[in-house]
Amino acid sequence: MGKEYEIKFHVDSGEQLQHIFASELIESVRCEPWQTMPMHTRYYDVPARTFAMLKWTFRQRREGERRVVCLKTPSDRKDARQEYEILHEQIDDAAIDALEKIGVPKELRMILKGQELQCVCSAEFTRQVAMIRLPDGTLASLSGDIGVLCGETERTEFCEIETEFVSGSEKAMEAFAAQLARTFDLHIEPKSKFVRAASLK
Repeated sequence: MGKEYEIKFHVDSGEQLQHIFASELIESVRCEPWQTMPMHTRYYDVPARTFAMLKWTFRQRREGERRVVCLKTPSDRKDARQEYEILHEQIDDAAIDALEKIGVPKELRMILKGQELQCVCSAEFTRQVAMIRLPDGTLASLSGDIGVLCGETERTEFCEIETEFVSGSEKAMEAFAAQLARTFDLHIEPKSKFVRAASLK
């Protein structure tokens, strides 16, 4: 279990994304090679939409060769989330057992008992990602995602940059994100992929 804190920016195109990632600003802090991987996420809820009411996000994701199951819940900060993630092929009893071992709320099992999970939306995208190290030693993950968000019948394309805090100073990451925004005239994307996908028909 950990706290997820990330800052997202809308990007107009894949060409703009590559221009940003090739810039001196990024290259001066990138501390590992870029990796590119396909990502496929399915978001689930029960028929009563209990997860939505609780503002929980329950998902299964394929990240290249990895398969993960993840629950995100509200944290004590509006701009952060509690994240519980395990390596697992599918959502089953073994996955719930493993999530409970890392501290997932006990209500999860009660909500799922006797309920049929329904896929409410999904996202398919390609991620380019590398770790960055800021001058004070702060580490963050920097990724660029290009793909589609899918409702039951509607689809919408998206392109975005995401900085996700790993260790060090959150203020330092925020300052870097602000510099990134100023340099390339980027605007914050306030909504998660799930929220945007869930708004589609």
